[in-house]
Amino acid sequence: MVARRVSFLTLVAALVLLGGLALGAACATAATRDRQTATRRAEMLRRGINLSGWFAHGSTDPARLQSAVTADDVQRIRRMGFDHVRLPVDPVVLAPSGTFEPVDPDALYYLEDAVRLVLDGGLAIVVDLHPDESFGLRLPAEPATLDRLAALWTRLARRLGAHDPDRVYFEALNEPGITDAATWARIQGRLVAAIRQGAPHHTIVATGHAWSGVEHLEALRPLDDPNVIYAFHLYEPYPFTHQGAAWASEPVGGLSRVPYPSSPAAVAPALATAASPAARELLTAYAEQRWDAAAIERLIDRAAAWRDRYGVSIVCTEFGAFRAASPADDRATWLRDVRTALERRQIGWTAWEYAGGFGVVDGPAGQRIIHAQTARALLGD
Repeated sequence: MVARRVSFLTLVAALVLLGGLALGAACATAATRDRQTATRRAEMLRRGINLSGWFAHGSTDPARLQSAVTADDVQRIRRMGFDHVRLPVDPVVLAPSGTFEPVDPDALYYLEDAVRLVLDGGLAIVVDLHPDESFGLRLPAEPATLDRLAALWTRLARRLGAHDPDRVYFEALNEPGITDAATWARIQGRLVAAIRQGAPHHTIVATGHAWSGVEHLEALRPLDDPNVIYAFHLYEPYPFTHQGAAWASEPVGGLSRVPYPSSPAAVAPALATAASPAARELLTAYAEQRWDAAAIERLIDRAAAWRDRYGVSIVCTEFGAFRAASPADDRATWLRDVRTALERRQIGWTAWEYAGGFGVVDGPAGQRIIHAQTARALLGD
């Protein structure tokens, strides 16, 4: 009897072991499949543009939400050669109280209508939660705010997840501003899990801490979820890309006619007219750093190295240069240098922005004029 009992227990143990191995193999297969899905979908985000002034960076007036971007805009974007858009959405538009409760049903309807407009126009869309820059700093200190934000994401993902998962992507949070990488990793993991609860088959876009630069991507460890694409932003060199922008930190916001590429000789005229010691110090450093196509390539090589190290997919979801104060030809050169460096490394991109200070078009809806030099720099002749 003892021998039979031992044999029976051995058989049970063997079956449990085999079951565990089978479950592990199934999980590994599912993870591989999801990772392959993310890779395939990342390849569909080759050339895109940000629709920045629609559900973020503007009035929450319902009339504007319904008319800031039209079917004509979507068709123009597609004809120009873009294959997707990124739609920044300020959560305040959806829940004006600032607490994310309750969600305005009309605003949610307008958002869903916007997604349909883009999809019907033949483009893919990344829905990007894009609050003002101070918002992310609240999350580590306010657990209740994080709870409500996660609940909002689950609701959004469930509603918008009814659309084709090959063409609708969800980005957890734009430029979180949280300077501690470990804190952001915890918070982002919570938001990704909330999105996944509402949209089990859609691909999620995740990013590094702080301002989502290449250095912040390098500090990020991939999430446990394999159906994720990782994003970074590129606005280097900042004294060039943000010169003259009123919201930029000083002294950058007061600069103008700063050239690209940079060298001591090229920067000398701008340096001679610098209005403050801080501006002179910044421009001297910029000149000596000698930003050019090779420097841009080295920066993007770091992002590609991170991708290859972890075997994941990456995209650049923002890059651009403010038009008002930058030399036009230099701006076009910078855009072309960034775009070609990304494409050489098979990194899809989404330029900042369609209409606005960095834009590829001028004029309001119904009166758009393509800015030809910007369009050529981004899309070729």
